[in-house]
Amino acid sequence: MASSLSDKFNRLRHSPSFWALGDQGVLSLGTFASNILVMRAYDQRREEFGTYLLLISIIALLNNLHASVITYPLSVKGATTDNNGLRGLAASALTLTGFLSLPMIATVFVAAALLHSVALAPFVAISVIAWQCQETTRRALMAHLRNNEAVWGDAVSYLGQATIIFALCWHGRIPPLWEIFTAMAATSMAATVVQMIQLRVPRSNLPDALHLAGEGWRIGSWLLVTNGLNLLTIQMITWTINYYHGREAVAAFGMLGNVIGVSHPVMFGICGLIVPGVARARANGDEKSAIRFAVKLILIGTGLLLPYYLFLVLFPDQALRIFCKANSPYLALSNELRWYVAQYVFVYLAFVTSALLNGLEAGRWTFIGQLANAIVSAVFRIPATAMIGLGVSAAIWSGVFTYGAQLIVNLRGIFKVAGRKLPNPVQVLETSNNGSAPRNQVPDAIESNGALRKRLRVLVSAYTISPKRGSEPAGAWNVIIRLSTFHDVTVIASSECEGADYRNETVAYLRRFPVDGLTLHYVAPPTLARKLMKPSGTLARLFYYVGYAAWQREAFKAAQDLHAQQPFDLVHQLNMTGYREPGYLWKLQLPFIWGPVAGACNMPWSFLQTMDGKERLFYGIRNITNSIQKFTSLRCRLAARAAQLIWYVGPDEKALIERTWGTPRTEPMLDSGTSPMPRPPTDYQRQRPLRLVWSGVHIGRKGFPLLIRALAQLKDLPIEVIVLGSGPQTERWDTLASELGVVGRLRWTGRLPREQALAEMAKSDVLVFTSLMEAASHVTLEAISLGLPVICHDACGMSIAVDDRTGIKVPLVNVQTSIDGFAAAIRKLAENPAELLRLSEGSAQRAKELTWDANVEQMCLAYRRVLAAPCPIGRPVPTLDEVVADEFEATGNVQP
Repeated sequence: MASSLSDKFNRLRHSPSFWALGDQGVLSLGTFASNILVMRAYDQRREEFGTYLLLISIIALLNNLHASVITYPLSVKGATTDNNGLRGLAASALTLTGFLSLPMIATVFVAAALLHSVALAPFVAISVIAWQCQETTRRALMAHLRNNEAVWGDAVSYLGQATIIFALCWHGRIPPLWEIFTAMAATSMAATVVQMIQLRVPRSNLPDALHLAGEGWRIGSWLLVTNGLNLLTIQMITWTINYYHGREAVAAFGMLGNVIGVSHPVMFGICGLIVPGVARARANGDEKSAIRFAVKLILIGTGLLLPYYLFLVLFPDQALRIFCKANSPYLALSNELRWYVAQYVFVYLAFVTSALLNGLEAGRWTFIGQLANAIVSAVFRIPATAMIGLGVSAAIWSGVFTYGAQLIVNLRGIFKVAGRKLPNPVQVLETSNNGSAPRNQVPDAIESNGALRKRLRVLVSAYTISPKRGSEPAGAWNVIIRLSTFHDVTVIASSECEGADYRNETVAYLRRFPVDGLTLHYVAPPTLARKLMKPSGTLARLFYYVGYAAWQREAFKAAQDLHAQQPFDLVHQLNMTGYREPGYLWKLQLPFIWGPVAGACNMPWSFLQTMDGKERLFYGIRNITNSIQKFTSLRCRLAARAAQLIWYVGPDEKALIERTWGTPRTEPMLDSGTSPMPRPPTDYQRQRPLRLVWSGVHIGRKGFPLLIRALAQLKDLPIEVIVLGSGPQTERWDTLASELGVVGRLRWTGRLPREQALAEMAKSDVLVFTSLMEAASHVTLEAISLGLPVICHDACGMSIAVDDRTGIKVPLVNVQTSIDGFAAAIRKLAENPAELLRLSEGSAQRAKELTWDANVEQMCLAYRRVLAAPCPIGRPVPTLDEVVADEFEATGNVQP
């Protein structure tokens, strides 16, 4: 029995929930004790206590705004990163807190001036900044559920301030308010130091802080507006009471808040567990499990709160006597206390459902719920508080309706979010081990309908296609020739790409090796496309998509003519994979499929330091415009809504399509595939240098300087690197290699024909792929096709293509983490030939799972499902401005 109890206690002691509630208990106990001590000290000076409460409400407003743009993004991002990443995030968050201090201080001085208490402003301002610093380090620890560590700093801060205030009030002394705010500031700063030591916070750098600011705005903007509305609503109630009923009424309102505040440890502890817990579950792709996790916590919180709330309702007089002095005027507020309990039932449910939505990154619904609260407050609660003579009573009982409205909207949002994972006509098939849907799982509606088993007429938009090139042209080619085996495929393509003639080489190839079922229709780029679609490496890339859109308009005109001549069954926007250009084929009022879609991720800000000035400017502007464009591109939204299915490459694209555009009809698919080319597994016995190969266009986002700097850490190892490709950064990279003393390890091949490049890769032991922003990367899959282990970033499509059998993935956190990660991975393989052999064999096996055939089989089954699904084909397409009519030249069909 004793052993069983001991085991239970040990399990409880190691439970994150136990420490989360304990930590929140320390926070709330300290806050509660401080407020009670101040309230009792100022029992007969209620006007000054009202001033204290109004200043505290301003602090709460500023702290919640800080939470929206800094600590909430820190919680969400920190929950899914490792310890090094968490430390970097904490340093960046503290830097941003410093940047926000000036507007915070200005707000404090304005509020103090309105209360005729400017002398208090400096002490209040210092306590605000100190509290926000401590809350930042606290939330960083909580993001990894390290509440057992956070509790020590919180004890210093919250219990410490209560202890100091108790000492200041010793023997009935009434301390001036500046002493109280100074105590808050001192203990908060001491706690910040404690938690920074626990985190081992490094020195921050500006690019990382700016990156977190961008991420904070991306995922916290809705919460910022939501919290702004929330705090504005609360402030309006408090200040309305002050304006119409005086500061003594504010004091009474605050006293009742102190009594009900005993429930805050449970309420905020549960909310603090819900956000990172749900974020972690959601990061694993399971929103329903995330919701079940939150419901379990909500029920636990309900069980803990219920006894106290019942005590306040059944015995309000006894409760007030516990908190107030014997002759206190507050003892007459028993009915108001009962109403406060009724309000707080709805407050608790509204808060926990908002936390659930925030964890799901469904901040828009949290905002709508808070907006409902604000509207009911503006229309009903504030007028009731102002005009009804009851004052405090009206402010309390009317809150039942405001938080009730918020709860209803939150529940609606949760049901909507949960509905995103429900089956739909395009998501009914399970995939087999090779990534394709097995043929015996085709829906009955397709098998029973003989008409759907015939060859379809499919129109594909593939701007760039070639059997002689790599990357996008090769990707489109590999898809098209396989699709033509099953369907009659007409491809609309550009006759040239960035000045290169793709048409002649493709037609020449097809004349030698005809492909039945394939028709190519070339559309020449208009003048605007020729001028703006410049080769990589210049700032003209900022206008690349303007030119690409011009070509898409010409392609749409050609598609209309082809469809009029002989109707198609289905259209597919295949490439290029960037989400920002969906083309115009969705306006043909045919079943429309789009993808694979990529390009939603931003360039990590801290990596801009590895690039030259032009590229820093380009990617900085791209990050900003990309973040804006994802929310504002009307044509992308219309295309997404018209699509029966969209394939996405990575998690950023999935989030964009499903949450921002509101289109749940999605499936994952890499933008490339493997063509297994068996070769003997890598045989490296440390009797020669380890041969690494790197391949790509020599531009900044490929990240080659990371490998150069990693090599500088490995001068004790025999290593040689084959550098494939060329580009505008070649000379700069060669100079860097010379400066770091590794130039002798590099062999620059320049740009090679694809066959020669593959031959160079086949001679190598490992592909090191340092790219910072890709889809899946054709180079990665070509290496896997050769059975070559891969070292790459754990980001974008690479995180899906490369698994633990295939290679080593380096966290994409900051420059130094990447350099150290690549160096460690290379060292591991150089010193452990058995591990290199294991990854080589695993890579060969992985190649069989990611073949082009598997991708195309998945496409063909999707075509059938879309046509079998009861979707309203031919429905009106949402109106856009008419397509600009430019003169264009399109060649006739090229029959292979």
